[in-house]
Amino acid sequence: MIGGQANLVDAVRGTIEHS
Repeated sequence: MIGGQANLVDAVRGTIEHS
């Protein structure tokens, strides 16, 4: 569960930072 959530957060955070 944590792995999946962390993966999603990582993707969202990466997209926001890349914005």
